Amino acid sequence: MTADEILYIFDQCHTDKGSGHCYHGIYAAIPSNINSIFEIGVDNGGSIDSWLNIFPQAHVYGIDIKLPKVKGHERVTLIHSDICDFDPASYPKFDVIVDDGSHIVSDVLLAWDKLKSHFTSTYIIEDVVQIDPLVSHISKSLKSMPGTWSLEVIQTGNRYPDDRVIRITNGI
Repeated sequence: MTADEILYIFDQCHTDKGSGHCYHGIYAAIPSNINSIFEIGVDNGGSIDSWLNIFPQAHVYGIDIKLPKVKGHERVTLIHSDICDFDPASYPKFDVIVDDGSHIVSDVLLAWDKLKSHFTSTYIIEDVVQIDPLVSHISKSLKSMPGTWSLEVIQTGNRYPDDRVIRITNGI
């Protein structure tokens, strides 16, 4: 799927990932045939609807302390929990993880430490303001993880101070 098609989906689903933060190019780099995506912080559910369209084979998992009112769907599992209390052991490994939760550095690092061995290809941290503590901690973690990892900080726009993502990929 092209970045323009993803932008359209994000905007139609009323998520800030499109015209708001310009993240559509980030997600265009992920193969559309993934099997699962896990998102921390689903807000009004717009991203859930987006993932269903962008990744037509994927089971979509979303976790939030306040669940949105979204239509039931066989490929969606919503988890009512704080990521700090979440135990991923009872879930399969996810192909992609998106952290769009509280954006508090300590929460983002806690989520990373909990989930770093629970994904197979891509981990994206959205809306990054404080880059250095995140990059430092994650870089150290990656050195001890099996695989060929890369970490990128990507500026996606200039509209907001947090128009940045950290993307961690394994062999992509």
